[in-house]
Amino acid sequence: MTDYINSLDEHQRIADLRKRVLGAFEKSSWPKTDEEEWRRTDLSVFDLDDLGTPDAELREKTGAEIKHGRIHRLNDVLNCSGELIPPAVVDRIFTELERMADNPANRITLWNLLQSEEIFVLHVPRGTDDKELHELCWHSLGEDVSRHATVVVVAEEMSSARIAIRMKGMSGHLQTMGAVYLVDDGAKLGVSVLQESSDEVLALYQAEARVGRDARLLHFEGILGGGFVKNRVEVGLAGSGSDLVLDGLYFTDGEQHVDLRTVQHHQAEHASSRTYYKGVMKDESEAVFQGLIEVNHEARGTDAYLTNNNLILNDGAKADSIPSLNIKTDDVKCSHGSTTGRIDEEQIYYLQCRGFTRKEAEEMLIIGFFEDLLHNLPGNMQDDVRQQIHRRLKGSF
Repeated sequence: MTDYINSLDEHQRIADLRKRVLGAFEKSSWPKTDEEEWRRTDLSVFDLDDLGTPDAELREKTGAEIKHGRIHRLNDVLNCSGELIPPAVVDRIFTELERMADNPANRITLWNLLQSEEIFVLHVPRGTDDKELHELCWHSLGEDVSRHATVVVVAEEMSSARIAIRMKGMSGHLQTMGAVYLVDDGAKLGVSVLQESSDEVLALYQAEARVGRDARLLHFEGILGGGFVKNRVEVGLAGSGSDLVLDGLYFTDGEQHVDLRTVQHHQAEHASSRTYYKGVMKDESEAVFQGLIEVNHEARGTDAYLTNNNLILNDGAKADSIPSLNIKTDDVKCSHGSTTGRIDEEQIYYLQCRGFTRKEAEEMLIIGFFEDLLHNLPGNMQDDVRQQIHRRLKGSF
């Protein structure tokens, strides 16, 4: 990996960051199943150290499609001497990346920072009310290679913006993405992340966020692809009156394995958070949802909720739901819940009495199961996700 870093023609500041990450990476180890978060997801079945990095020709054929101009590549930012993003914001971005290097969630965080072919930046200046949707599609091809990217969003005070990230991959390889979302005091940020890769892809997404005083973050993740998926979203509610919504849906079939981890970390007074995830499993697939509400001693007046609902479509599918609380103060309102079950036969009968076939009835009920989550997506993505779910359902019954 040292040779890989030295071979990159990149800005010296990024090279210095990677060298810092490399030192931490070499001292770390891959997550193991004796760790609670990884007990149901075994990465040792993959030889991660032997996965190759893409050559120059492959990089030209794949990469990123930026559909709105405010998303920039960090190298471009550094080469423009402050014309794209103010130097103070660039310094802040590097401070965050260095913090991740010094205090990573796990070795995957370091690996992604070390290998990221692109570091994308979205800066929303103070007071900006951005009505447009910023879209980034990270796509990759090629067998037995790993593709890596990092996204950093800085939403300054009293600003508002939305970003949609789509991850698409083909053939047998690994795809990772790390993300940092900084939502300053009074700002509002909406994030939607859609996994659309083929069933031969190992996909890892790890996001960290910090929400300031009276600020709001809405983060949605949709898992509609990837043969082996492990996602982690951790949000610190660092300012009083901050607000967080974590939404997610997943549809698994075949032999897919999906493991999702969320952390609502309340660090300040009178903050509120809600996590709401729904999943549908069929065939021999399995899904794991692990959600944690963590409340610090000083986070009085916390209002937090966490729930996970699952539908099992046949005997071979499996769902594990592990909601949990870690509360260190008394003045809070916190709760969690979980349900796992089958489609209601009475509802099937009701629809059949009105002329629908059983297949049509089941499809309608599954789409309806996800509907409340889809309402928080941008309008163009709502229709797209619905169509993808319909395609996954076609021929299922």
